[in-house]
Amino acid sequence: MRSYDALYNQYKLIDTHAHLDDPKFNKDIDEVIKRAKDAGLEKIITVGCWQPPHPSEGEGEKGLKHIIELSERHDFLYTALGIHPHDAKDACDGAFSEIKKLANHPKVVAIGETGLDYHYERSPRHIQKTSFIKHIQLARELNLPLIIHTREAQNDTLDILNEEGVNNIGGIMHCF
Repeated sequence: MRSYDALYNQYKLIDTHAHLDDPKFNKDIDEVIKRAKDAGLEKIITVGCWQPPHPSEGEGEKGLKHIIELSERHDFLYTALGIHPHDAKDACDGAFSEIKKLANHPKVVAIGETGLDYHYERSPRHIQKTSFIKHIQLARELNLPLIIHTREAQNDTLDILNEEGVNNIGGIMHCF
């Protein structure tokens, strides 16, 4: 049986899907990141998901800017930007414009989390599909890979990927 120490020494580990913008990390985020690095992680991609504006918190893009600022403080931390399928119904073209603008930052390495989630259906399916296609088009335009979330929507996800011809984009599947 291998020990975890041997695993860390043998492989370069990358966390491709961290949600370091989760409020539970607000008090000790830098310590959380330090522990991850000390544990042997070579790189972390933190997924910055656009959130609908909240009356007491201002614009939804605030979180995207915050996650980029966090990645600037740590050399091994990178970010992805997108609109989670749950929030697709609340997003507008302005949200995509802001993501496009922020995605030119050198610490942004992917577009997403995007995709389809039919388990909870917090956003109507047709709106999720439209949002997913917009993310694919943006990833293609910016030459960035996708981070795709698909839950109980595999057939529609694969159909859209085929229809949009994503062979040259690349990315990862999350929650598949």
